[in-house]
Amino acid sequence: MTTIDAAVGVAVNGVPIYDYSSQGELDVNSYDEKHDTLALGQLDICGGHAGRGDDYHYHVSPTCMIDTMKNQTSDAIIGWAYDGYPLYGSKNPDGSAIAKGDLDVCNGQTDDTFGYRYSHQLRRRIYYSV
Repeated sequence: MTTIDAAVGVAVNGVPIYDYSSQGELDVNSYDEKHDTLALGQLDICGGHAGRGDDYHYHVSPTCMIDTMKNQTSDAIIGWAYDGYPLYGSKNPDGSAIAKGDLDVCNGQTDDTFGYRYSHQLRRRIYYSV
């Protein structure tokens, strides 16, 4: 499974969300720090930067956006992936912690109450793909 060299979703403030890489397609089964925009110091304090066309977008958790949201509870949706599934924060929507190993390779999980959803829990990176 690979990601695409385009936005994979959109935050609730309308800003596009990309995977952690600035290098185009990548294998989501294999993390590579040399392509990680956060590890390379390419992101601002809000989790984003301007891309090749000066289009501001996020690669990690949109911290500044979250800080300004009226609803900052764990059940707040912070964005939507282009496959239609919601993106939540670093906890389950019911407020419980996401245990190590609960998320699939795309940084998502499912349960009977909330269905399938994505999280930005792992080092505040977004790993999902569409």
